[in-house]
Amino acid sequence: MREAEIQTRLKLFLRDLALCIKPLEKTEDKIHFAKTLSELQLKMYRNAHAEFGNNDENFSEDDFIDKNLLAKFRHKMKPFVETQLHFYFSPDESSQECVYHRLQISPVVILDGEEFYEFTIRLNNILDSYKINLYLTEPGNSDDKYEVKDLRDLAQQKQEENLKGNLKIQNNEFSRSRQALAMYYLFTSIGIKPRFDMSLVSLAKLAHVLSAMPYENIDNSSIYKGMKELPSFKNEKYLLEDLKFIKKHFSLVNHTEAVTLIEKEISKLEEKLKFNG
Repeated sequence: MREAEIQTRLKLFLRDLALCIKPLEKTEDKIHFAKTLSELQLKMYRNAHAEFGNNDENFSEDDFIDKNLLAKFRHKMKPFVETQLHFYFSPDESSQECVYHRLQISPVVILDGEEFYEFTIRLNNILDSYKINLYLTEPGNSDDKYEVKDLRDLAQQKQEENLKGNLKIQNNEFSRSRQALAMYYLFTSIGIKPRFDMSLVSLAKLAHVLSAMPYENIDNSSIYKGMKELPSFKNEKYLLEDLKFIKKHFSLVNHTEAVTLIEKEISKLEEKLKFNG
C-alpha cells in the first residue's frame, strides 16, 4: 500500500474542502454540509462496487447533490462546483484523473482498490471528527471552536498516527471496545440480543474465533471484559466516536439493519451532547 500517495490525496481533498466550507457561516450549515458529504461518499463508494450487491439502483449522484447541497445553499456552493469535490469520492480512474488534471499536478496517481478503501475510511474519519466538534459548538456562536484551519491540523495528526506501527492505522482505531460494539450491533441487528438470547461469554468466544486469537481463561480476556459493559461503557463523546466508526464499516457492506440501530443511538447521544453543551 502506497501510504505517501494516500496522504497526498487526503491533503488535496482537505485543501479543496476548506474552500468549500469557507462561505458557510452558520454552524448548523457546516454540520449539514459535512453530514451530506459523508452520506454522498458512502453512496458513491457502494455504487462503485455494485458487484457485491451494495448499490442503490435509485441513487443519482447529480440528483443527490442538487437536492441536498445546491438547492439548499445555492450560490454558496460555487466553490463546491468549481473544485468538483465529489470526484474525490469516486474510485474510477477517470474521476481520479480529473482531480489531478484540475489541479495541474503530475504525475497522475491512481489509487488501487485497497488504497482507495483506506483513503475512504480515513477521509470519513476526518469528516466525522469535524462534525462532532461542530456539535459541541454552542448554538448561535459564530466563533466556531473547530474552524477550517483545524481540518489541516487534524489531517496532519491523522497522517502522523498512520505512520506509527509500520504505517498501519493507529491501534485505537481498531480497539477492543469498537470490536465489542460491532459484535453487539451485528447480533442485535439479526434479532439475537446479547445478554438475553446469548451469554456474553459465548459472544466473547466467538469474537476470539473471528479474530484468530487463542485464549486460556475467557474471564481474563480483554475482549470479554470489554463486552461485559456493553453497549454503553464510555464517556458520551468517545462512545459517539466509536459508534460513528463502526457505522461506516456496516454502511460499506450495506448492512442497513445494523446501521439503523447505530444511527438511533448516535442521534440520542448527539442530542444529549447538545443539551449538556
